[in-house]
Amino acid sequence: MNPSPPTKPSRGASRTDAWKLPSMPARNTASRCSAINSNNLHLLEAYLAALPFSMKHQKIHRPMNVRSMPENPVIVFFPRTLLSMATSVSFSYRSALRSLAVASLALFIVAAFTALPSLAQSEGGNSAMQQLEQSYRQGMQAGQQGNHEVAYNNLSEAIELAAQEEQENARRQIQDNLTRMAKNWGNDALENENYEDALMHFETGAEYASEDAYFYYGMGVAQLRLENEDEAMQHMQESIRIGEENGDQRTVSLATDRIRDEYVARASASLSKDNVTSSDIEAALEALDTLEEYVDPSDRSYFYRAVALFEDSDYEGAIENARQGLELHSGSRSDAARYHFVIAESQFQSGDTEAACSTFEDAAYGDYRARAQHYLENECE
Repeated sequence: MNPSPPTKPSRGASRTDAWKLPSMPARNTASRCSAINSNNLHLLEAYLAALPFSMKHQKIHRPMNVRSMPENPVIVFFPRTLLSMATSVSFSYRSALRSLAVASLALFIVAAFTALPSLAQSEGGNSAMQQLEQSYRQGMQAGQQGNHEVAYNNLSEAIELAAQEEQENARRQIQDNLTRMAKNWGNDALENENYEDALMHFETGAEYASEDAYFYYGMGVAQLRLENEDEAMQHMQESIRIGEENGDQRTVSLATDRIRDEYVARASASLSKDNVTSSDIEAALEALDTLEEYVDPSDRSYFYRAVALFEDSDYEGAIENARQGLELHSGSRSDAARYHFVIAESQFQSGDTEAACSTFEDAAYGDYRARAQHYLENECE
């Protein structure tokens, strides 16, 4: 249910004092939800994307979009076990996701240890290849121990040596290993609110996988948490651009929604006060204007713009924006009630009582039922 919007006191109608976005935590405060919701599943899938090749080819029972793949009897039970941990009600979302990250990264490193040395051994006494193998092993071992700097340095050296020796397959494999580590560590740092570390990990990943839109999305999230708005939006836009070029619609959606959430939350905060001032209205509209500089407006942004205009006594504008939001809205009748309520109150304040009473019938659901019924019983009969 969406909390009720603030409205002008009129003819005995009650006014709520807050209707902040339920999905948006306060700035620099981690979410403490106890179950994995649709937004959090994006982050869970990011961890799954970092699983080694052999683990990804299992019959993994995901919370959504179940996919069946050929089994590998060596580690067939691990992904299912990890996902059970992540979705179990006995674990908090945060601790389960952290367990998934640590376990998946450990399994990935163990699986990767045996891949490159066979190639190096085939080169006999080649000193460069021996150094390649040594750097690779030291980097993977450091990764297993959580020593980020040593892991990055050694794997970077191994990548350079592989390129010098024209070992393209080895170079690509080591580079994939490094970027998987960076993605896992970056996500884990975000969960632990270590935003500087998260930024470093995502920057490292982007250095070796500049075509991976998720790294730019991660940098954008970290910069937002560090309150570097301009840099954050640059990274988010880059994430959207690269994602659209590569067909990575999941990351495009993540970045688009994150931009919308950021500015809609600001508008919500400005309009949630007991006594909304002209400065609050201006701040809300400015946030929504900024949103539209980066992405298309959403049903929620139209709703908050409608509320801001209603508070500014621009009833025609409020009705227009609420109707645009209603056209984009795809939720339940109870969720749609807030749009109808803004329209009805705007009609009522404009003096069109007949139209308002008809619209209040559509608003009499969910959180708005009592207030809409108040109008219907006291103003419409």
